[in-house]
Amino acid sequence: MLYLAVPRLLTSHPETVKRELFSRCCEFLRFVMERHFDAATERFGEFIHRGTGALLDTLDPGHCTEFVGLGFSAIFAMSRELRLCPPEAAELFAQARRMLPRIFLSAFRRGFHAKHAGMFKAVNGRTGEILDSTMPWWNLPETMRAGYFAALSTPDEALRRQCLEAAAKCHAAYFGHYLNPNLMGFPYQTRSGLTGEVLDAALAIPEGDPLYHANLAFLEIIRHAEGSRSVGI
Repeated sequence: MLYLAVPRLLTSHPETVKRELFSRCCEFLRFVMERHFDAATERFGEFIHRGTGALLDTLDPGHCTEFVGLGFSAIFAMSRELRLCPPEAAELFAQARRMLPRIFLSAFRRGFHAKHAGMFKAVNGRTGEILDSTMPWWNLPETMRAGYFAALSTPDEALRRQCLEAAAKCHAAYFGHYLNPNLMGFPYQTRSGLTGEVLDAALAIPEGDPLYHANLAFLEIIRHAEGSRSVGI
């Protein structure tokens, strides 16, 4: 999935390098949208069956919203250099702008826990059963970025409002329940979805906040909020 973070980092690289990486990003974006999302049931699956290709039920909502946020980040960057993209890229990007907001809302609705303000680590995307009731810090910034980018990209006003509302709920959860005053405001790693209490566990990463999930997401939001017209959205 980190392939999708590459296009915006390519500045002075040769065009041959950009063409290759843009092509791979487009291939990955298309594969995930086509194979990991069932549009009829609005269901995203983190895994597909190796033999049959069937969509499996396990869903990590944060991984899904991370895909959406990075997907939009890649699309914004590649759209500025469309001539270096594969011939079908413009059609793919248009399809992604329609589909990614739906994928985003599908994951958010299944994963957000309103009672204790957080996102579950894992749920059954088909039945709604909670598979892992812990609520890590990292999926909230990822969902904020994805929701904001989805709202920027969809022409559907109702969909835009839903995406912004989802991002706002994650913003309130992160800044209201996860910042540790005893650690310079770095986030608590994990909270319980059963009680809302902070857990003595680091299920995502061993350190406080490695800049990737939170700071990168926040900086991208600020960047696009200040200059969204420059990226053609």
